[in-house]
Amino acid sequence: PKSKQSEIDLDYDRVKESELMTWNLSDIEYEELDRLDTFKQINDLCDTSIDEYEDEHIYADKLNLVLRKYSESENPLILKLMKYIHEAIERNTSIHFYF
Repeated sequence: PKSKQSEIDLDYDRVKESELMTWNLSDIEYEELDRLDTFKQINDLCDTSIDEYEDEHIYADKLNLVLRKYSESENPLILKLMKYIHEAIERNTSIHFYF
């Protein structure tokens, strides 16, 4: 979500697409992030359940843990994910995962 109001609207399924920053992962991107154990590591850090069967979100207060974990990564997919996480922290919103 681009704002706190967008975050609230997303929770109630009334957010406009223009109020979201989205990344539609391709199957290849998903498989690569999964192969790197990215979702498992984020789940362990943030006490979440990101997987292909569950919708999940992480609020700004826990996103710093993820940024620290991957601060040295040079993987382009991880860097792209970190861009979205950084934006969520800056906006004091959240990251949502829907597969």
